[in-house]
Amino acid sequence: MITIFANSGHHFHFVPLSKFIPKAADARPGFGVQTNVNLLAVETLCNSDAQPWSIYQNAQWIRFRPGRKLVGITWELGFWVAIESNLGSVTRGLVHEFETNVPASEIRDSERRFAFSDENQISVDPMTFQVDITKPGSSDLLGTLNLPPIQWIRPNGAPIDVDLIVDFGNTRTIALLLENRPNEKLENICRPVRFVRRHKL
Repeated sequence: MITIFANSGHHFHFVPLSKFIPKAADARPGFGVQTNVNLLAVETLCNSDAQPWSIYQNAQWIRFRPGRKLVGITWELGFWVAIESNLGSVTRGLVHEFETNVPASEIRDSERRFAFSDENQISVDPMTFQVDITKPGSSDLLGTLNLPPIQWIRPNGAPIDVDLIVDFGNTRTIALLLENRPNEKLENICRPVRFVRRHKL
């Protein structure tokens, strides 16, 4: 299961191909193969790690693509899943088609890039999605797979305004988040920002 906290930016997850193989030791109900899969062809796609991102047709805030991930000294085959966790309507941000700005009034609600308009609409139950895997440049179906269920988490309090402080050094750089809580001690409102590797979109 993928856990998503609302308004926390983009999330990138790698799902090993072994999750989709029938009778896999870690297979779980409702998560895996839905139809016969041309496993050899899918493995070839994953190993090439060259396929573009596909947008899920019924949820444009989800993208996926076959690829691989370096685990230790070996490459693990699977699927990358990118999720937009920010909330809002078409009026939030700028929508572009190639290099032409598309007015929000011309975007249908079904084309919105966000999962929900506000926190009150967040689904309580896990959301499940099936994706069709096709040959590159073709509509030939290689199989249909279930993505891991997505569980949204509602905020349990009001957001706290923060300032981002970045100190660029010659040998190292540090970033801190300073919460806007005037009555608190510095040690209680200062948080280091940890940088982790993310698969580039």
